[in-house]
Formats: sequence, C-alpha cells, structure tokens
Amino acid sequence: MKDTRLSNKLALYLDVGAFVAALLAVCATWISDSPVLNAEIVVLLSALIAATFYGVKGSLAILAIYAIPVGVMYVRASAAPLEWLIFALKLLFIMACAVIVTRVTKRLWHQMRRSSAQLALLRRELRRIQRVQLASEEITQQIGPSEIMSCTMERALDILRGQAAGVWCFRQDNLQPQVHSNWPHQISANDILSRKESGSYFYLNGYNVVFTEIEVEVGQTGILAVALAGRPRRYQAAVRLLRSLARSTSAALSKSQILESHRKQADYLGLLNELGHKFVSHLGLEDLFSSMYREVRRVMDAEAFFVGLYDSEMQEVDLRYIFDEGIRVDSFKYMLNEGPTSRAIKSRAPILHNVNARSAPGVTLIGDDTKIVQSILVVPIIFKEKVIGALSAQSYKPNAYTDEHVRLLSIIASQSAIAMDNAQLYEQTLRMALTDSMTGLANARAFHQEIDGVIQHAHAHPAGVSLIMIDSDSLKYINDRFGHLAGDEHICSLSEVIRESVRAGDIVARYAGDEFVVLLPNTTSADAKVIAHRIVQAVRVKEHHFDHCNVRVTASAGVATFPQDADSAESLIRAADKAMYRAKNAGKDQVATNDDEFIKTTGS
Repeated sequence: MKDTRLSNKLALYLDVGAFVAALLAVCATWISDSPVLNAEIVVLLSALIAATFYGVKGSLAILAIYAIPVGVMYVRASAAPLEWLIFALKLLFIMACAVIVTRVTKRLWHQMRRSSAQLALLRRELRRIQRVQLASEEITQQIGPSEIMSCTMERALDILRGQAAGVWCFRQDNLQPQVHSNWPHQISANDILSRKESGSYFYLNGYNVVFTEIEVEVGQTGILAVALAGRPRRYQAAVRLLRSLARSTSAALSKSQILESHRKQADYLGLLNELGHKFVSHLGLEDLFSSMYREVRRVMDAEAFFVGLYDSEMQEVDLRYIFDEGIRVDSFKYMLNEGPTSRAIKSRAPILHNVNARSAPGVTLIGDDTKIVQSILVVPIIFKEKVIGALSAQSYKPNAYTDEHVRLLSIIASQSAIAMDNAQLYEQTLRMALTDSMTGLANARAFHQEIDGVIQHAHAHPAGVSLIMIDSDSLKYINDRFGHLAGDEHICSLSEVIRESVRAGDIVARYAGDEFVVLLPNTTSADAKVIAHRIVQAVRVKEHHFDHCNVRVTASAGVATFPQDADSAESLIRAADKAMYRAKNAGKDQVATNDDEFIKTTGS
C-alpha cells in the first residue's frame, strides 16, 4: 500500500512538471525571436510531451494555445489559402503524432503500473513467506502435540489476519474437533466437509473460510481452517501459505510422535529394569503381590485389582490377592469358565472390556455387587511358554483403559512371571521344610514358629492359649509285632484321628516320633480338656487292623494353659509334656493336667 501511494504522488509531480514545461516552451516562441527556436518544432515537442502525460486532451490544449494566436495573425494578414492549407496540415500532422504517442504511452504507463502492482504483490508475498518460514521454525521447536497445534493456530491467525482458527480430525468419515480458537458458531465442521471437494476456501455467514488438509497422526488426516471476517474474496495466496503451515505442522507432529515413541521406549526399558529389581527381591507371594499392586496403582487407575494363580492340571483359577477400593477381599477359587480372566488364560492374550461388567460374557462379580466396574483389563502371566496366572486392573469409570494401559500391564505381568515362579518354588520349599512328609501335618519347626507367634499375640492381647501333647500308647507293641511299616501306618492313622477331632483354626503338628501337639489359640483350660478327651476317646474307638488282626490302640494326652501353667512358649511345651507323662504314668489312655487332675476316658 505504501509503494502504491508513492508511485501515484511521483506520477502527479511528473504530470505537472511536463505541462508547465510544454506551456513555457510555447510561450517562448512568442517572446523570443531566436532563429534556433522554430515555433513548429517547439509546438510538436510540447504536444508530444502533453500527449505522453495527458493524452489527446493535453495535445489539443497545447495546439489550441499555439493555433489560436496564429489563426488570428493569419486573419489579420489576409493570408492566402495555400498558407491556411499548410497551417492546417501542420496541425493535423502534430495531432496524428500526438495520437500515436498517446496510444504508446498508455500502454507503457499501464505496463508500468501493472509491473508496480505485481512488484508490490510480490513484496507482500515475500513478507508472508518470510513470516511463514519463521512460523514454521517456531512450530518445529515445539515439543508436545498440544503446543504444536496452539502455535500453528496462533501463527495462522497472525499471517492471514484471521479472527478464528481450528483443527478437526477425520473419524469414521466425520470431522471431530480437536482444538480451536474462537471459532464462529455460524460455521460448522459439516460446512467445511461439504466443500472439501470443491475448493480450499468459501464464504459463509459473513466469514471467508480458508482450509487445507493436515496430517495430525500417522495415517490420520484432518482439516486446518482459518476464518476471516469481511466481504467475499479470493484467497489463493492464503491457501498456499496455509498449506505451507500445514506441512510444517505435520512434520513437527511426526517428529513429536517419534520423540514420544522413543521416550516411551526408554520409559518401558526403565520400568522393566525397575520392576525386575523390585520383584526379584520378594521371596514370598504375598510380598510380591503387594509390590505388583503398588506398581499397577502407580501407572494406571486400578480401583479394583487381583492376581490369580492358574492350575493347568485342575483347570482352576485361584484369585489369591484381591483388592476393591483399597480394601482386601477374601481370596477364592473357581473352575476355568468363559469370563474375562479365563479367556485371557485360554487365549494367552490381554482382554479389554470398556463396558459395564455385567455386560462382559461369563464375568464373575466380586465384592459389593451394588457398585459395578465399568472397565476391565486382564493380562495373562506367562513363564516359559506356560500360563501360570493372570493380572487384572479394573475401574469404576467407563473407557478408563487404552492400548497404552494394555502395554503397561503386560510389562508388569511379564516382569512378575519369573518372580512369581521363584516365589512359588520358595513357598513350596518352605512348606516342605515345615511339613511332616509322613503325615502331612506341620512339623516341629513349623509348630515352634506358630506357638511363638500365638504366645506373643496373647501377651499383647491377654487371652488364654492351651496346648495338648499326645503320645501313642501302642506304637512299640505294633512295631515289635507287625513291623515298622505297620508302625508308620499307625502314626498316619493317629494323625488323621487327631485332625478330625479338633476345631477349625486349631493347629495340629507331629512333634517327634509318635508324639503330636495341638495348639489351641484363645482357649481356656476347661475347653482344652474337652478337646483332649475327645481325641483320646476317638483314638480308642477307631478300629485298627494290621495283618488282618484287629488291634486295640490308645493314646495319652497332657494339657497345659497359658498363662496359668506357663509364661512362655517353651515353658508351655514343658508343662504339656510333663502332664502327658503324668497321664502315661497314671495308667495311659487318659488326659492329665498340671493340677493333679486326671480325666478317665476308659469305658466312656
């Protein structure tokens, strides 16, 4: 605009200067009588100059200034017709020259103005291109997709002098808004979509809309649009600039996605390393499952959570570790079915349901059934090509999980697999170390661990703890008459009788040889005597056959109670052992305590 005003002002100065010069030249012919200054030559030149700047009208004005005085002189001098003819021909010649010059000059001036306009337009385009280049550099310096989109819209509004900008993505042949700035409600995404094939700009409801395609993700395109208020105009140059911005934005988004992918890969490797160190440090399954729960809660929403162990021989799932909104839920087992967990185990692949749990086929509801989870994610735990369990995160929010969460939970499951296998081997070894191989009961080591814990709890929360020590009265006889294999059979039979005679929660162990102990938490001396009497009586009435012979078997039992008879675990064992030997010395097949009380069971 500034260049156009300067050009117009310069043309005005030239026009005025040319007219003054021509006028002075004509007047000079009348003032000066110099032979060099031929009047016809001066008039011709002046007419041509006038024609150059003012066209035919300017030439006529110069000819009038010259011809009128000369005509008057010819009239007064009574010029001959030949002189009038020559004078007229001179005027016609000058006029013809002026017309020719006018036509040529008009073309030249038109070409100059056109070139000047094109030059101004090129300068504006160059400035816009420079601004687009600077904008592109600024866009590529952004890191996150949201920052890139925001910068793109700001720069597009600045370069095109628009009032609003927006980005839409194609999803199932529809345009879904991704980000926009002050977009006018009079123009919808469908308005842009309906004109996508016909061009790259249109006018609607007082706005010129310029738009172009943009690649927002790998394989996914969208629309970048700018709205400019005003009258309808053509915006070919604006379309080109917007396309340049779109290309820069697509490149920046692609770079951002690559960087994000590399960052995630690094995070995954870091997470793998971190989880590996954490998980292998846990020997027991309970500690391992607690660590898995913490890690899952750290990386995703897991209002409900469980770890299940899978027994391929029994086709059974053992939900060992269950949490619902931070509260531990009792574990339980069920046979393999068609629920999400079973399908993850069968398919050896993650199962994702972003729906109400009731809608998931074959689902088993856990905990409070008044509140139903809306998102379920289950991944199998695989070790050495064998499914050993399943890991699940669940949320009460719909659509809580994406493919990213599937990858994260799969990473945690894969890293926990070797730790779970190690923990199971450890627990199996521990069970073997704490279990009597002949009877399947706890051994002396396990019994000492249990009684220490029970006595400590009784110290902290005052309560009675009773102990029954049981010894077979018949093992020596059976060994001597029927052999040691029969003696082993007798010990196993005795262990079964004792196990069937106690309550749930009572702890039965084989202490040594034919000696058994029954630890009774929260049990008084009187209740312990009743249980001991029941055991001794059950041993007596049970039929025992060895080599087709019916053998009468009996046992003696001693009862001691904390804190009446002892103040520690060791003293309680000694007191029960002492009472047991008192029962044997008193005639066997009976129960004795440390207060000289005997419970005769014979014949009852």
